[in-house]
Amino acid sequence: MLRPALVLLLTLLTLSPPPAHATVLRYLRGRQLVEQADVVARGQVVAQRVVTEGGRLWTDSTLRISRALKGKLRVGQTLVIRQPGGETATLGMHVAGVARFALHEDALIFAQSTGSVHVPVGMSQGKYQIYRDQQGRLRARRDLAGAALAEFDARGRMSLRSSLPRADRDVALEALLAQIRAELAAGGAR
Repeated sequence: MLRPALVLLLTLLTLSPPPAHATVLRYLRGRQLVEQADVVARGQVVAQRVVTEGGRLWTDSTLRISRALKGKLRVGQTLVIRQPGGETATLGMHVAGVARFALHEDALIFAQSTGSVHVPVGMSQGKYQIYRDQQGRLRARRDLAGAALAEFDARGRMSLRSSLPRADRDVALEALLAQIRAELAAGGAR
């Protein structure tokens, strides 16, 4: 016969919702990314390191700038992007919704300054991976794995979406750059 405490524990475990695996982010459109960014730039990831600060792990990804669209960067300079999480030999911390960078990756970043480092605007929303499609054309895509997007209507009601519309998730690089230039010309350059 099961003890009452064990029955209660099993009942609570059965009725409890599964753990959440997503970070809810306010959906940012192109104009909002440009407006909120101190820096909009394209670059290659040339280094990554995990640091411990305030008892937490952070991953620093260093990008060598190949094109600066907004901010006080020049081609050849480096930009450090800091995000929560990372792994060392003895510790690991995963944060859902952060932008993921890989060494040697070509990326377009929308970032805000936090002093000596920058953070992507809207977490993973502020980073596009640049790649060549099967026809050899340059494209830009965002990976929002681990993130759900919240949108608000005119009445303030929230709706959640688990992915971006295809046109906002994977685009021709030149079309994205043209959109950014148009936003900057319209006043997105604080």
